[in-house]
Amino acid sequence: MVNQSNYENEPFIFQALDSLSKSIILHFFEEEEVLMESGYYDLEKHAEIHGSLVESMMRSIESYKNKEITTQVLFKFLYGQVIVGHMISEDIKYHNFIYTNTDKL
Repeated sequence: MVNQSNYENEPFIFQALDSLSKSIILHFFEEEEVLMESGYYDLEKHAEIHGSLVESMMRSIESYKNKEITTQVLFKFLYGQVIVGHMISEDIKYHNFIYTNTDKL
């Protein structure tokens, strides 16, 4: 269990986490729609990565709510892995494909 002082702003943080997780899930859904409409050849794999990220994100949020990890650990994961990490390592793979196939959209 982690130090309770990390949880002073729980109501605000829980609300922000709910909003952030919903936004990320919606973003992934909309991104997959664009990839499908453009005929992206690796859509299935990309969607699986999204699913895995969502599962990890939800587990991490639950761990935070259960006071198993700190706010810093949670946000380092969300920012480093889900948001920036995914964009840099995975989304870049379809970037050129989308921009060379925009006539299909």
